[in-house]
Amino acid sequence: MQRRDILGVYIDNCDQEDAGMLLSRFLDETPPALHQVCTVNPAFVMAARRNPVFKSTLNRASLCTPDGVGILLAGRLLPPPSLCPSAGVGTATRQRPLH
Repeated sequence: MQRRDILGVYIDNCDQEDAGMLLSRFLDETPPALHQVCTVNPAFVMAARRNPVFKSTLNRASLCTPDGVGILLAGRLLPPPSLCPSAGVGTATRQRPLH
């Protein structure tokens, strides 16, 4: 999966299906590992520009999905071409229930 740099924040170029498959792999890991998953929206990107700790946290996450029309528009305007939509709620609700 390719990561895109949007104003210094790395966002994974994945759609909901790609994100869902990666989340399933995270859940199936043996031994289990901790993963941080972020749904990056324009507010996150702007906050990361002012807060280097937040920016570092986002950039170290296991998965950063593009969330919001502003992020998708930035992905289309900045080279290389576009980001796929992968809103957090849609990705999370497609996953299997945790037991």
